[in-house]
Parts: sequence; structure tokens; C-alpha cells
Amino acid sequence: MSKLENNLIHLYQTFFIDQPYSEALKMPLTTDSLSTFPEALQTIYCTIGNVSELMSSEFGHFYSIENVKTNTWHFQCNHYGGFMFGEFGNFCYHFYSQIPTWNKGITDVVTLWNSNIEFEMWSEFSRAETELLYLVVNNAIWNADYLCKVTSRKLIKEYYSILCNEFGMTPFPDGHEQSWMLYSESEHILVRFEKDDKNLLLIASNSMEAIEKISVKYKMKWLKKGGKNEEESISAISDSPLLTASERLDAIYEVCYGKKPQNNQKQTFNQIKNNLQLSFPESLNQYYQLFQNHRLMMDSCCRVVLPSKLAVSTNDMVKVADNFEGDSECFYCISDHMIHVIYENDDTLIYKTDEFVIMLALYQATYVLKSNGLLANNLIPSQLYQMTIDERSWIISKNFKLLGIPFNNTHCLLLAKQSSSLNKAEKQLHLSLSSL
Repeated sequence: MSKLENNLIHLYQTFFIDQPYSEALKMPLTTDSLSTFPEALQTIYCTIGNVSELMSSEFGHFYSIENVKTNTWHFQCNHYGGFMFGEFGNFCYHFYSQIPTWNKGITDVVTLWNSNIEFEMWSEFSRAETELLYLVVNNAIWNADYLCKVTSRKLIKEYYSILCNEFGMTPFPDGHEQSWMLYSESEHILVRFEKDDKNLLLIASNSMEAIEKISVKYKMKWLKKGGKNEEESISAISDSPLLTASERLDAIYEVCYGKKPQNNQKQTFNQIKNNLQLSFPESLNQYYQLFQNHRLMMDSCCRVVLPSKLAVSTNDMVKVADNFEGDSECFYCISDHMIHVIYENDDTLIYKTDEFVIMLALYQATYVLKSNGLLANNLIPSQLYQMTIDERSWIISKNFKLLGIPFNNTHCLLLAKQSSSLNKAEKQLHLSLSSL
């Protein structure tokens, strides 16, 4: 029995409770292509090829044996046959058996491709085995009924010695001084440490009691219990209604800049009022109070006239912005207290000042908030606060730090400052977002 096959059997017996590995699980060597696989890949399919929980997960999957594709590696004017055998993350995995390298003679090679970058793993046979074992262990971890993320700094820092010495775990050999993968066949626990992912340490099992023995002593965060993702089971809190223009502008500021407006931003514009000898509507006044020192909110898709440039024309109109929804100039009309948006073709739209200012703030915010996704209008969840302006639906969510603007007749564009906010909303609200 090879070392890889032995490790796969240990993995099987660690993952499954009271289901010892059986020869009946082995895939018969009847498929013609299987005999041409590199030995390590052949071992994967022969040993656990019939075990779906180890061959596929949300992390990635091995192709079924019938769908493993052949391809060719071009190296130093020679062609070497290989296999594309799985997809994990954004990468397709390839295996080439016994091809020459620059300085190591003949060796097995595992390569990873995505659409833009090629990663090559030139390694001895044992390292190719380790890469395949790593993929299978990850599948098992993500398919486990109970999964924890370690938050204890001590356990993350000293995971190898603590888990081996205190909890009797065994390392999978992976060629490193201290293994990134450990298991306890008796306790049915699997561990994966990922140094490149902010020291992420995952502990998984199909038995809650097994993990609890560790969680009693060290801090952990449950990601999955009983097969259900903990984050998805959280009830999303509905946004509070934002009924006034002042509340909505404050909320837009908070989503854009991650904090509530400071008191010193809410000073009155006495100088503007004195210079113009008029009193602006409160919403327009507040826009300047909140955003006059934020370039993107003053000059991005729409150009807001600076306070020092405001002036009353002969027809009692004050130009406040241009380029609103394209080729337009926007004026506050003193006589009717409305905003007149005049386009180059002389078409004019008239808005209530409060509604115009909210739309203006939301449009400008698209340049502040870099993460986005399209959401169908009929799938907008009730927890997000919606408001109708200009017969269209707009969204402000302080809970999820999101804004939403109409994109077309069927979709809205959800915007967030950080991708983590968008990811949180996707998980907790079960959103189906598509890319712009």
C-alpha cells in the first residue's frame, strides 16, 4: 500500500463515524484511461473515487473519471501528455506524469491555471501526492457537519504542538517541518491551517462532541452546526424607516464613510444665506453641510456648485449642479422652491428639492462605494429599506452598509464601500447578485 493510499484511508475513517473503510469502495480498474493516469492520481480515483463527500465540495471538485480530460504540455520543443482532472476555487488543476524540469530531471508536475495566470508546481513525486491529499482534505473539511474557525491566538500560533500533544492528533505528511493538515482518527477530527490566509485554522468533524473538547479550552467561532451554515441561520434585522430627507442624507453619509456625521459638519450656512439673501431648503443646506469637503460627493458623475460659486440669476434661479443624469444643468427655483433640471435639448424636469437632493447624493455615492452587484428588482428582500423617488425604487441600508440605485427596468445596483459588507448581505439575506 502506498503512502498516499494509506493517508486516504485514514482520512476516510476520520471523516466517517462508524463506517470503516472497505475494499468495496475501491473503483475497479476497468476504465481504459485510468491505467494511463499518473500513479498519484490513479490512487485518488481507485481509493476514494466512489466517495462523493471527499471528491467534491463547495471548495472544489475532482471530475468524474469519465470526464477527466487529456491535454498536452509543450516543453523544450517536446510534447508530453497530461490530464485536467478538477476545478478548485478559480483554478483548473492539471497533472503531468514524468516530464523533464529545468534542474530536477524527471518528475511529476501539478499545474494550476486560471484565465489570466499560470501557476506551476514542479515537485518530486511526494509533493504531487501532498497537493492531491490537500485537495481531498479540504473537501472533507467543507463537507463536515460541524466546522469551527479558531479565534484563539495561542492555538493559532502553537496549533501543531497543542493539537498533537494535548489532543493526540496526527499530522498528514506534507513535507513541511510542521504539517498544515492534522487528523485524529479516534476522535474523528480534521484540521487545516492556512498560513497565507491570515493564519486561518479550521477544525472540522461530523461529531460536535469531538470539537467541543477543544472549544472548552480555546476560543472558536462556529461556522457550521449540524450541516447548516451558522452565518446563514442568523435572522437579518430589518432596516428602520428613514422618513425625512435629513435622516436619509445622514444614512448615506454613514454608508459612504463608515461613521456618523460629526456635529461640526452640521453648522448652518450663515455666510451663504447672507451672501445670497435667501434661505435654502433644509435638504440642500444639509447636503453642503455633509459633503462640501468630500471631492467625490461634489464632483463625480454630477458637479455640485461650490458654496463660494453660488449666485442668484436674474430669473430667481440658483444653479446648484450640472451633469445630473447626463447633459443637464440643475437650478433651485426661489419662486416655487423646486429643482429645475434643464437638458441641452431644452427638456425640463422639475423635482421636489428633497427628492432631488437624495438622488444627487445616491448618484455621487457610486463613486465612493467601489464594491457592487446587480440585484433583480423582484428579489429585493424586505429587510432592506426601500423608498420610491421619481417612480423608481432606491435603497438605503445602514444595517448592511449598502446603497441601491435603479440600474434599468428590471435591476438595481447595490453598492458597498467594502466587499465584506456585500458578502455579509449576500449570506444573511440570501441574495442572488450578478456582476456589473
